[in-house]
Amino acid sequence: MIPLRWIELDKSQTEPDEFPWNLPAIANLKRLEFTAPVTFFVGEKCFGQVNMVEAIAVAARLNPED
Repeated sequence: MIPLRWIELDKSQTEPDEFPWNLPAIANLKRLEFTAPVTFFVGEKCFGQVNMVEAIAVAARLNPED
């Protein structure tokens, strides 16, 4: 089971020429569907999300700087 199946972007409160809405990958995006489980690392700034992702990369023998 995938609890989060999709997200839809409501751009009505945004300025389309401002970051990140002006990025080509997001500019025309209305709905993002998830077909496989996804994990999000969320928390306060400097709470360790980047360190966690880098540790996972090292454990998977990937370059943590990529």
